[in-house]
Amino acid sequence: MSCSLKIMDNQEEKHIVYNDTDSVYMTIQSIIDKYKLNFYNEDKTGVNPKVINLCQKIEDKLNKSIKQWGEDELNSKDCRFQFKMEVIADKGLFIAKKNYVVHKYYDEGFDVTEEKKRWKYTGIKLVSASMPERMKPLVEKILHKIVLTGDKNLSDEEYVKAYEDFEKYQYDDIALIKAINKFDEYVGRCDGWNTGKGMLAHYRGSYYYNKLLDDLGLDSKYQMIRQGDKVKSLYIQSSNKYGLDVISYVDNYPEEFKELFVVDNQIMFEKCIKDIVKQFYDALKWNIFSPNYQPMVNIDDFFA
Repeated sequence: MSCSLKIMDNQEEKHIVYNDTDSVYMTIQSIIDKYKLNFYNEDKTGVNPKVINLCQKIEDKLNKSIKQWGEDELNSKDCRFQFKMEVIADKGLFIAKKNYVVHKYYDEGFDVTEEKKRWKYTGIKLVSASMPERMKPLVEKILHKIVLTGDKNLSDEEYVKAYEDFEKYQYDDIALIKAINKFDEYVGRCDGWNTGKGMLAHYRGSYYYNKLLDDLGLDSKYQMIRQGDKVKSLYIQSSNKYGLDVISYVDNYPEEFKELFVVDNQIMFEKCIKDIVKQFYDALKWNIFSPNYQPMVNIDDFFA
């Protein structure tokens, strides 16, 4: 879909920045600049009423035009197509279809005055059930810095700080959470410590957990994992005597496992934070790095 608007003058410009099956985002920056309008209201708690009025005029124009289009092209006597203004945002970053974040100041007729309610995530892993609850604020801080500043150096600083905070968290805080609805099917493919081909990490970790409880005689102390459970999974360094690379559990991580396995913080950071942040860096054509390594300096930054 593409759209050209003629608003209050004869100059035609492209304004659509994103669209999918039921949503369209457009920029009115050039119109605001032309008429020398401030985007925010006087105390910056919401949108300038003149900007809201401008957006309403655009909505009215679109609905009038699409009604006419329905009558002319579809021979409709009762055209039901209608555009409705949903949000007005000052910042946004669009990755792909159904995958974006916007910082909204106006939502369905009302100013959004609380900062935490201004963020709208669509298709972002940040809001999925597998993301550990304690990790979400770390990711949010990085993404907010990216969207609000558009500055790679400031975003990198927030990214490194997130890693420093990440290393202080306990196992339960960083474990990935997923359901195992086909556990019995996968277990049937396993033989001893050999798991079935194509077995996903959280299924392998659950199988290893049950086998360890049985082999170590801990099955009466800890609950075995069953089909339908939601499990927490940790990637571990494979240098352990079992050669395992992942372990899952249900409630609390067994104390006995802490002597057997070392959690791989680098992989866990990648799964919890880096992989999510990378999609935003990629969209901006920024290079992302492992925070426990010193990133290479881009000489272009010195002349920016």
